[in-house]
Amino acid sequence: MTADYILVLEDNVLVGMEIEEELASRGYDVASAVDLAEAESLIARQKPAIALLDLRLPDGDSAPLALRLVQEGCTVALISGADLG
Repeated sequence: MTADYILVLEDNVLVGMEIEEELASRGYDVASAVDLAEAESLIARQKPAIALLDLRLPDGDSAPLALRLVQEGCTVALISGADLG
């Protein structure tokens, strides 16, 4: 994991793998997590430059994590396959 890695937080393993593979094929260093606890563990080791965060996860909502990362200077995008309407 380099200093400029992209964190992908996605609880659907197949979707997460697809995103990770696409980013890696474009030359990005990617670290993936399937829940908030795993994402927090990765972030504790090294803050990502960019984070793609699934909004709704089995262990909670990623919005508070997104806000914290933005405050720390990380570019964040929230992603979701859930019907939010």
